[in-house]
Amino acid sequence: MRTVQKLFTYTRTSDIKTTHVFLFLWVVTFLLYLPAYDAGKSGDYYMEWVRRVQEHDTWYCLTAPYGDSLYYSILMFMILCYKCFGLSAWAGHLLAITSHVAAATTLYLILRKLFIASALKNALFMSLGTALFFCISPYNTEIIVHEHCYAYTISFLLPLLTVHLTQNFILTQRAVYAWLAGAIFFISCYGMEIFYIVPCLCCTLLLYHFFILKCDQKILRKTILYIIIPQVVIFSVYLLLLHKITGHFFAHRVNEKMDHIRYYLLSTSPKRLFYAAFMGRFFPEQTRDAVNTFFDSPYGMCSFGAFIGVLTIYVLVQFRKFGPSSKVVVLLCLWVMAGLFITATSFFPYTGYVSYDRYIYMTQPFIFAILFILINDLSSPLLKYALITCYGSISACCLLMVNNQWRLSSNVINSLMAKFPVRNDGRVILLLNVPNDLNSILMIGARPMEFYDPWSSFKLTYNYEHTTKITDPVCDIAAFSMKKVSDGAHVRVMNDSVLDVTLNEKQRKWMQYFNTAHSIDNYVYHMDMTDTNAMYRLTLKHPAERYVILYTVGSQWKEVNMNYREGDQF
Repeated sequence: MRTVQKLFTYTRTSDIKTTHVFLFLWVVTFLLYLPAYDAGKSGDYYMEWVRRVQEHDTWYCLTAPYGDSLYYSILMFMILCYKCFGLSAWAGHLLAITSHVAAATTLYLILRKLFIASALKNALFMSLGTALFFCISPYNTEIIVHEHCYAYTISFLLPLLTVHLTQNFILTQRAVYAWLAGAIFFISCYGMEIFYIVPCLCCTLLLYHFFILKCDQKILRKTILYIIIPQVVIFSVYLLLLHKITGHFFAHRVNEKMDHIRYYLLSTSPKRLFYAAFMGRFFPEQTRDAVNTFFDSPYGMCSFGAFIGVLTIYVLVQFRKFGPSSKVVVLLCLWVMAGLFITATSFFPYTGYVSYDRYIYMTQPFIFAILFILINDLSSPLLKYALITCYGSISACCLLMVNNQWRLSSNVINSLMAKFPVRNDGRVILLLNVPNDLNSILMIGARPMEFYDPWSSFKLTYNYEHTTKITDPVCDIAAFSMKKVSDGAHVRVMNDSVLDVTLNEKQRKWMQYFNTAHSIDNYVYHMDMTDTNAMYRLTLKHPAERYVILYTVGSQWKEVNMNYREGDQF
């Protein structure tokens, strides 16, 4: 128990309190995210979360399956937030920041005890630095800003708390930590599937304490009995319940991809490592394309697989000769691989600043911890601080840049909402081009009638945000990706019932429901998409006077004049 005594002697004499760490991280995070405080309320947020809690009672929200997943605890959290704060931008923003910083603080506590118990130098500095880098990472904006995704912060906080309580149980053997760890793990099992990695984290942490830190066998047996076995039982019950309700043993659309799991592991994992460790998303497009293309090829996947295999053999052969820092790195690498494994089948975007970065969320803090250990082992103090300062500064600058993009996207949405011509005269409103995203930052998007008749994404968003409601039928025809806030479309009227709609920016594509657009035919209109997906022809099924036809240029609405046929309407 010498290690335990050493650890808690340090903890008592440390002059930095956990509350001070939390406040420091919170202030830094709040300031960096201030530009994006009212952003993130995109169309899918209203469609998939707000509509669910507004139009159904609590029992339905908690019992109706959410796709092929069981999100009961997260749905309860969302319901409570909505009941308490409604759609307040500030409330949602502060909740997201606070839960994210709480996760970072828990990470700090786990790493501090791990580093101190492993006798690493500068343990406090490395654990605090890791938590800070986690807070200022530019890959977290989708989690924190995008209202549809901030449940991920809670879903990562709960597993981290479980690991933290497991660590405390190993060090103190107090039964209260085992009970709390079990209760929190149970709750986390009904949130996002991040909890899948918890047994792996706890088992490897226990083995590390037993084989490396030499805790006695009594601690090993008690931890297995009171922590690991209950986790296995709780996890098993979850899987059986998932199968009974959804018919699947894997959640969140993983089932249809299992036949190609090796491809996803060997292709997606190295790309996520490149993006998370080296901020690959902010490299020039040519560099990103080269990396993505390489790891999509059989040669790239084989190279990554061979690298992992050789590295594993080397670690197994040389592990006994490793120093303390190298052994901690091995443990953290296992945690990184666990995070990469459970997100391997998730969509990986090649472009933009934000899209689907939420799948890097649970992996990057352990990458940052490895980075700090490697830098800490350098002999030159000047080089250490230079590298840390450089990496942290680049990360903060990229974060501010992305948050500014969130601000710009929010300004476009707010302007379109404020300037929308609400008439409620019974005519059908056709929205020819709704902003889908700004550099992959999600905005409103288009959901044609075949998806959510009679709602449009814009109408739903508007009516939830305003006391004056749109009662006219509204149809989203198509959406487009913005590169600049001035992007838009132009229209050419061909005759009384036919018009062509073309994007102003070349090499852009029309979209519907966040995917490539296609031709549609319904009782209101017929839309024929061209092969290039840059222009479509719209044919009205009723006289033109029964429609209000709107298109956007930047943050401005423009109405189509069906009587003007001398050229394009910009």
